Amino acid sequence: MLNIETKHTAKTAFLHLGFRPFFFAAISFGMVSIILWLAMYTFGKGLLPNSYPLFSWHAHEMIFGFTTAIITGFLLTAVKNWTGIQTINGKPLLGLFLLWLFSRVLAFYIHLIGLSQVLWILAFLIFFVVYAPMLIKARIDGRPG
Repeated sequence: MLNIETKHTAKTAFLHLGFRPFFFAAISFGMVSIILWLAMYTFGKGLLPNSYPLFSWHAHEMIFGFTTAIITGFLLTAVKNWTGIQTINGKPLLGLFLLWLFSRVLAFYIHLIGLSQVLWILAFLIFFVVYAPMLIKARIDGRPG
């Protein structure tokens, strides 16, 4: 078996592998979103501090919140397994995660929706710029990535 793990010296393993913060956030986000959605559907509009129609908010958050967290967490782990190259961890992973998280929180405020979209796009541009070369290098080197 190929051993690609680096020695982990941090007190917590939360930021050691990419799936941990993103899967945790997706699970947490999913639970909170269900509660919010049920409350908004039951009690009506006014629970969101913006003018989203309820169904649009739900669809938007399922795609840009929950789904992108799952896909990002999966790819952060899969790229490491596919290529044998250590992916980002620690503070760079925290930075990528916080970009995603801030983009989701700011989406609740209509006057900050543009900043939310910019942060979301920035997070995935950084992801692409960091990981595309890893996949290309692995492909050139003959690894299955």
